[in-house]
Amino acid sequence: MRSTEPFPKDAKLVIDIAYTSEQHFKQRYSNLLEVEYPNMRLNIVSTKGLIQSDDSSSWVKQNPVDIIYIPSFQIKNFIESGLIADIEPLIKRDQVDLEQFVPSVIELTREYGNGKLYGLPPTFYSRAIIFNKELFDQFNIDYPNDQMSWEEILTLSAKFSTINPELKGISIGYSTPLELIQHIGRVEGLQFLSHPNQATLNSSSWVTVWENVLRVHESGSLDLNADLNNYLSPFLSGKRAMAVISYEEYKKIEQEKPFFKWSIVTMPVDPEKPDQSNEIRIPGIYAIVNSSGNKEAAWELLKLFVSNEAARWDFQSNDGFSTRLEQLSTSNQDQLLPFYQLSPKLDDDSKELTLEDTELFSQIIDKILSRSISLQEGLDALQQEAERQLERK
Repeated sequence: MRSTEPFPKDAKLVIDIAYTSEQHFKQRYSNLLEVEYPNMRLNIVSTKGLIQSDDSSSWVKQNPVDIIYIPSFQIKNFIESGLIADIEPLIKRDQVDLEQFVPSVIELTREYGNGKLYGLPPTFYSRAIIFNKELFDQFNIDYPNDQMSWEEILTLSAKFSTINPELKGISIGYSTPLELIQHIGRVEGLQFLSHPNQATLNSSSWVTVWENVLRVHESGSLDLNADLNNYLSPFLSGKRAMAVISYEEYKKIEQEKPFFKWSIVTMPVDPEKPDQSNEIRIPGIYAIVNSSGNKEAAWELLKLFVSNEAARWDFQSNDGFSTRLEQLSTSNQDQLLPFYQLSPKLDDDSKELTLEDTELFSQIIDKILSRSISLQEGLDALQQEAERQLERK
């Protein structure tokens, strides 16, 4: 039961909201707010300075606001600095049904708060694999499934160029094989540094990842294309069997309405943890600032911003999929499920060695990709250079 009276819709208040920009905020919410809270005046404070600052506490002191949209990379900082309120008691008091939200998104939001909810996200991003069912049928190749490994997806991809050199098995939005190799390593929990002072570039696990990517790359079945302007064109024209797609590409698929039958499966997973995915991301959360003198009003607005009503007003948004299950079920839910059905995992934020750090790394990698040295020779050389760098630190 509520211990307070329901918040009045005709309340005359001035509420300060921190958001990315006033223009963007008005595009998303102004019409909705005129209907829901016609007498409320909102003062929008841009968070541009906050995004560029390392001192969130000072920013909040200089910009006293009631509610704030916090970008995901700063959520932990705000929580650890005690700047935002734990909203679990308010959720319980008002009987907010969290089961109406995408479960994996709520789970991810709790991970930021070590099990507690300090805010709620209105949208999320994710990626999945779309495939051309008719191409698979034509060549009698089994469809991809949910929760395949990258090795399985790449092996499946290679079958197409073997049958027809004009076809490629999969489009992926990276510029180089190295970017894909590093991505697969992250998915499978591999790091170039096993701890701050020990490189593991030539481990057997990394050798397997490199071999799988190089094999498919050399077969001609891998289409690496980071140009978002024409990334989907080969798939839409029927020349790619599969493509990794994000929210933006899914929206384009909906608009273009391909001439062939298609379906979607989850992104590849770590075989050791097949129920987890690091593809699910939230761009940010709405949170109540602890120093606010209008916490009840801030809470009402927070609920509104993550409501079905707001999602319906915002249905053409470029800010990601709605976190409300009702909005996802209004589309073809079977198509959207692979974007969010797996449990999320936060990427490790620890400093990771990058192979673009030095010119020597680049030279060795070029030799590996051109096969002018063997893979093992190349990885051993990368290992030695990494160890030299670590010794100098």
